[in-house]
Amino acid sequence: MVEKAGEELQCKSLTSRDNDPINRAYLNFMGDDGSYSYLLLVEPGRRWIFSDQVSEVHPLEVVVKET
Repeated sequence: MVEKAGEELQCKSLTSRDNDPINRAYLNFMGDDGSYSYLLLVEPGRRWIFSDQVSEVHPLEVVVKET
């Protein structure tokens, strides 16, 4: 699921931080280093560090503005 979402974002020119490959085992920061704004992609059910909360899937619309 993370790989597919990452591929779709990359097709829209929203790359991973440092152009790292998308990896379902890691936190994947998607966005522009210059803006310091990121989307964080993780697999559903991943437990958040220092929490009992787990990640969930939710619909999301992203608007990317070229500068």
